[in-house]
Amino acid sequence: MLEQAPGYAVDKDVNISRYMGFTKFVGLILNKSLCFTNGKALSDKYELGSTDYEAQLLYKHLSQQHSAEGAARIVAETVTRLNEEKAKIYLSCWTEEKDESYAMWKVYLGGKEGVSIVSNYDSIEAAFRKATHTFRIGKVSYCNSINPEIELDTEKIVFKKKRFYTYENEIRIYYHRQHLFGADPGREIELNRANITEDEYYALTSKGFDVEIDIEALIKHIRISPFAGKHFELLVREFLKRTVPQLNDRVVVSKILDN
Repeated sequence: MLEQAPGYAVDKDVNISRYMGFTKFVGLILNKSLCFTNGKALSDKYELGSTDYEAQLLYKHLSQQHSAEGAARIVAETVTRLNEEKAKIYLSCWTEEKDESYAMWKVYLGGKEGVSIVSNYDSIEAAFRKATHTFRIGKVSYCNSINPEIELDTEKIVFKKKRFYTYENEIRIYYHRQHLFGADPGREIELNRANITEDEYYALTSKGFDVEIDIEALIKHIRISPFAGKHFELLVREFLKRTVPQLNDRVVVSKILDN
């Protein structure tokens, strides 16, 4: 099940895309699932957490109301609690776009072979319709400052990112470890009380887990990188022909390098 995160509305009239290399594309098609990465496993160690600079800002603010020792203790507790919350969050990251992005091809694929999966809000919602977990989707808000009165609100953590990354126009689908199997978001349920298998339990506490989805509902287009040759397009088409032939007519080639 997919829900819209209140306050982080996603535009339903634009495309939502995910850029990926061929290996991840093959995994998506063969497994018919999306990978959700645990917050602790993200490449940016400060993602979903607090930077040293933010901790210093918080300390400066708190030291006006508390002793130096008291302010330092509160900062340390806050950073610890942010890290604990980070470990409960799982993300699938996409980009909102009216047109394909040259920057995204370069940043995420290094100008090499790959594809972008083109979808939209309604298609993603349909793809998650049979999911047994409760997921939320929202648009990232970019800012370079923090509210000194930090609130450990899951969605403020999930949908906040530095302005350096505004080119990503990021859309995030997230899962919270305490939002288990149709429970109301925000309601805490202990893992050992949830009706899940031992394998699912360990999957939820590792680097991430795969979620089975309806890939035919998800995919509007499979766009071929502008930096890939004709041989790569033929490889993608042949792969789809042998796996999900009904998606072959959704393959399109990037127009970025067209004259």
